[in-house]
Amino acid sequence: MAEARSNTKPKTRRDSSCSIFGAPAELSPTMLPTYADLMKYFMLVRDQIKPRDIAKEPSVSDVSVQVAQKVEELWRKASIPHISHQRILERIKTYHGKYRALLSHSKDDRTKHHTMKRLQTS
Repeated sequence: MAEARSNTKPKTRRDSSCSIFGAPAELSPTMLPTYADLMKYFMLVRDQIKPRDIAKEPSVSDVSVQVAQKVEELWRKASIPHISHQRILERIKTYHGKYRALLSHSKDDRTKHHTMKRLQTS
């Protein structure tokens, strides 16, 4: 019997790299995350929970829950008082929305510096 082959090609680093933040990455266990670190981790979690044979991305809410749990864990480990879980989710979703809005403008290298500046000030 012949084996069924899928027509999906493997995902490469170039496919998963972001034009604004770079390649997805784990959060450092010894440093508090920045917004850029948070978004890199968001992209990593999104890629990990996405089934390979389905083209649809996991929802922002599903990914945000996992990211929020990891951030809370880091804040507890550092003995830092933190905001509620719900507020962390809202902030992640808001920042992801800003990232998506700016993503289309980041295609041009001339605006890359301006895009990063806008993300940092918001």
